[in-house]
Amino acid sequence: MILRLFRATVRPGAEAAMLRRLRTDAMPEISTFEGMRAFTSGFRHDAGRTEHLALSTWTDLAAIETRAGSLERSVVSTRLDDIIENAHVDHYELVAPQDEAVVTLDGPVVGVVRALVAPDADASVIETVRRSRAELERAGVLALHVGRRVHGHQTELAILAVWRDRASLHRFARQRDGALIRPAFLEQTTSWSFETYDCLSPDRLMIPAAGPAVLLADDEGRYVDASPGVEAVLGVPGELFLRRSVAELTAPSLRDRVGTAWATFLGERRQSGVYDLRLPDGREVRVHFRAAADVPEPGLHASVLSRPEDPPDDRAIEDLVAMAFAAPARAVAGTNVEGLVSVSSP
Repeated sequence: MILRLFRATVRPGAEAAMLRRLRTDAMPEISTFEGMRAFTSGFRHDAGRTEHLALSTWTDLAAIETRAGSLERSVVSTRLDDIIENAHVDHYELVAPQDEAVVTLDGPVVGVVRALVAPDADASVIETVRRSRAELERAGVLALHVGRRVHGHQTELAILAVWRDRASLHRFARQRDGALIRPAFLEQTTSWSFETYDCLSPDRLMIPAAGPAVLLADDEGRYVDASPGVEAVLGVPGELFLRRSVAELTAPSLRDRVGTAWATFLGERRQSGVYDLRLPDGREVRVHFRAAADVPEPGLHASVLSRPEDPPDDRAIEDLVAMAFAAPARAVAGTNVEGLVSVSSP
């Protein structure tokens, strides 16, 4: 099986348009592809830029070439060249460990490690990854997959860990005292990189989810998780807010007060009121919020959002946060792309 990684930079202000095209044009087309076994779409925000990653798995390279005419061309006919730039495609052979022989890329967060393997270390570095599986599953990884290809005279690996949520990833990193990737792995590589992408899997792309709208921020005021219900309030998926700061997503007229307001919130531990947010595409939206510090756990701070005209919801913030993130983890072995429905492993 083949792992295909399509990466591109979304032009500033085009995030909402990107999502609209994925939802209305690309996903209906993708559901008809022969030879595609799994698909998901991810975003990350870094240094003021929004990076897009489309991850798909295929039965073989011939299936991709039949669909696109070339391995380097897009497999969808949806026009994207006006809203993305720096597009690049990579292909890897999927190797053990695999989950039930079908790769699933369906989870709130995908961590991607790319590494060049030291000479004669191919087998041992893959065994190191295999030995880490049990620990990662206990920490919240739903699926772990390894892609391999020859890059020059070295083997290049792409390791994908599908995490249940970003809180699990943060907790795992804290427990490892900052050593998110084991030295035993790094010692067998000559270079490596690590990135995370916030997933919009097929079901998330097709139908905006309901439920409480909750954003979680860390102590520095940077958003680290968002519930599916955020889209119903803000008009864009909460994934586009992640790794951006509270100040960055505050309307310009309020930004000079953000530092003081955030410090006051952490001290008082509860706040509520009306707030003007600036969306990633530049639009401003007014929301009503209720916020609580150290909810759902120490170091994470929840803001429950609603439209100002909505009836007030007086339920405890803790209960709303629990509801917002209560969707059962899907420890799935594969994704039925044709039906855009996840299927559980036996």
